[in-house]
Amino acid sequence: MHELSLVCGIIDAACEVMQNNGATQIEEIELEIGLLTGIEWEAFDLAWQTARRNTPLAAASCHIAKKEGRAECLECGRLYSVVSLADVCPECRSYFKNIVSGEELRITALVVK
Repeated sequence: MHELSLVCGIIDAACEVMQNNGATQIEEIELEIGLLTGIEWEAFDLAWQTARRNTPLAAASCHIAKKEGRAECLECGRLYSVVSLADVCPECRSYFKNIVSGEELRITALVVK
């Protein structure tokens, strides 16, 4: 379950920011997660609820902005939506693409106390 290791990494990063700013608690966290990361959302939610216990994030609200997968075709240059890394260009049917968005996994904001 890679969701648990992702959640633990998010908690560690948020706690480091909190400590570096002299805070003792995190009230809110905002995340940006791409839909091409391969996250199983039910497993992520379970990992989040479990792993944040007894941490400064125990009572924090969590807001997730899910980023759509977008790619640029390396053959014809078309920008298009992708749901899977195996999706082909709808214009020229090429598999060669540059992923523009959808692989993000970042903390975009923290509210600390």
